[in-house]
Amino acid sequence: MTGGGKQKASASDNSRNYTLTKACRFIKKQSALAASYFRKLIKKLNLHAVYTGSILIEFAVCMPVLIILLYYINDLSKLKRYYDQTEFVAQQMVNIIQNISQNREGDAKKITATDLKYAGSLAWLNVYPGITMYSTNGNSDRHPLIHFPWVHVYFVKGESGGMAKCLWGKVLRCSYGKNPSSWYIGNITSDAISSAVTYSANAVPAENIHPSLKIKEGDKKIILETNIYWNQSYKNGEDKSVNTAGEAFGCFQASPKHLPKHNWLYFDSVVIFTPQEGLFSEEEAPK
Repeated sequence: MTGGGKQKASASDNSRNYTLTKACRFIKKQSALAASYFRKLIKKLNLHAVYTGSILIEFAVCMPVLIILLYYINDLSKLKRYYDQTEFVAQQMVNIIQNISQNREGDAKKITATDLKYAGSLAWLNVYPGITMYSTNGNSDRHPLIHFPWVHVYFVKGESGGMAKCLWGKVLRCSYGKNPSSWYIGNITSDAISSAVTYSANAVPAENIHPSLKIKEGDKKIILETNIYWNQSYKNGEDKSVNTAGEAFGCFQASPKHLPKHNWLYFDSVVIFTPQEGLFSEEEAPK
């Protein structure tokens, strides 16, 4: 018996108490760390939600603009392709004209209106495969692709002092009929004709006829110009019409520019060349 004194704890009790105290401290510390971690996590989640919301708003605003830009880029490449095609057509026509009559003798070597028709119908296959350049009903307002080829041919002679004049001009278009011989061909007699070339029967500075015309006195040049013609009143092979040039040429946003002199001629390309001897006459146009 020890009387009313306090009993001392055994070594095992002290060890247990120490262990429990240490465990409690550890648990308390881990709880604090866990609470801190979760507070930080919640904060990050809130920031992420705000950040994600900002991204969604920016995406909603920018996506239509991006789509428009993509369409516009697509349109620009398509318009460039049309210009490349009409330039290629002009180059092809030059090659055909220079060679189509070389096996003919004497005056038969001169280029005729029929030669020009067939040169045009062959060269334009680059743009209008098969019979798609021709009218579906024999009238000018019905074409499978809603538009058709247009060509100008000018015979120009150089004068002294950097001047030049047009000796004659021809206009060709595939507006009627269903074969090469049905191409319309007419005379150009004034500047009223729809063209990027300024027709002048009188001597004027060469650049007034066309900015790229370079010609010496006595030289003879042919200016060959190709265009595509479209009109709002025209209909395609499915009897449908469109309201804008952009729609007519398959564009979504961009729109091709027409010639200053004519609202319905597009994709102008000009090739100037020296014809082979004997192909053309100064006195009269091909007939």
